[in-house]
Amino acid sequence: MNMESTIFSGLFGILGTLFGGYITSKISEKHELRKEREEKIKSITSVQTEILLWMNRVTASVLAANMYISQKSLPPVSDDMSLMFRTHAATLYSTLDKLTLMSVTGSYGAMSSYAQGKSFGMNDSPFAYLHNFLLNTIISSLNAYDALATYLIKHYDRSTSAEYVLFYMPASFISDACNRELKKELPDPVRSDIANVKCQSEAVMKLLREKGYKEDVITFDVSPAIVSDDHAKPT
Repeated sequence: MNMESTIFSGLFGILGTLFGGYITSKISEKHELRKEREEKIKSITSVQTEILLWMNRVTASVLAANMYISQKSLPPVSDDMSLMFRTHAATLYSTLDKLTLMSVTGSYGAMSSYAQGKSFGMNDSPFAYLHNFLLNTIISSLNAYDALATYLIKHYDRSTSAEYVLFYMPASFISDACNRELKKELPDPVRSDIANVKCQSEAVMKLLREKGYKEDVITFDVSPAIVSDDHAKPT
């Protein structure tokens, strides 16, 4: 009997050890999955934040557009505008679907072009050229921001505050600037170029209102921003 008790005790000990190891393994696995999930979310939201910081920079450029037009160039930006993307690139490339990744890389391409500065003194319509260029940057960034927000909701059931005001303001400033410029005596081709920029800036504003933007009240619509990049190109 003592021998049987010893055997059973040993078996129960072995089973207990195995079960305990299994539970520990599962807990560890669950912890790693949670850690991996949070790392992916952090990568996406970090890039979203970086995009919003771009919009502050672009808005400042829109407000200073007259000065740049008089100087016949948009100066280059010395700040690193791709730090978060480069920091989280490995996670983003292994996580995001192709369409979302294309939106993000396209946005960073636009911001890279913006950061390099532009010379446009020889253009027939410097006003239209500069404002069209800045509007392109806004649209590309909005599409990427929305694509990331949609991905977060779809795959992680995680929503982020939709800071649409940071996209709406520069688009609104561009529209206002176009209205002022169109009051001047202008050649027909130049007037047409400016009118095209105005039309596209108002399309961006309309899209943002449809997605929930209302003055100081901001809501979020998960549908992606669909704005053509083929717009307002001065002839």
